[in-house]
Amino acid sequence: MKNSVSISRIEDLKKYFRSSIFLSYPSSVEINIPSFSESERTAYKKKIESYISECGCESGQHSIYYSVTIYIILSLLGIKVPTEYHLLNIIIFIFFGATTGKLLGLIKARIRLHRIIIEIESRLK
Repeated sequence: MKNSVSISRIEDLKKYFRSSIFLSYPSSVEINIPSFSESERTAYKKKIESYISECGCESGQHSIYYSVTIYIILSLLGIKVPTEYHLLNIIIFIFFGATTGKLLGLIKARIRLHRIIIEIESRLK
């Protein structure tokens, strides 16, 4: 990851954030856009940095809880699950729950980041 970038023009936004949803982003951002007030710069900086540092761990953790709960409900209802072995089934559900949750958390953060970038770009035009 790049260390820090300074955003002062629309070209800077495009250079660092608009190329791809899955690029490696800088670890910190300084917003130096003259037409924004200091409070706006700080607010945008905090939002952008929170979205670029999102790792998906929190949503992955929630998905683990949901997947284990779903497994327990399915077992109690007598619905057939992938194998006969409960421990293996729990491990499978945890793995897929964690992976799915983490990916969804990352995608959600990237979408939010791009929405903020689009908002800033529209204000600069």
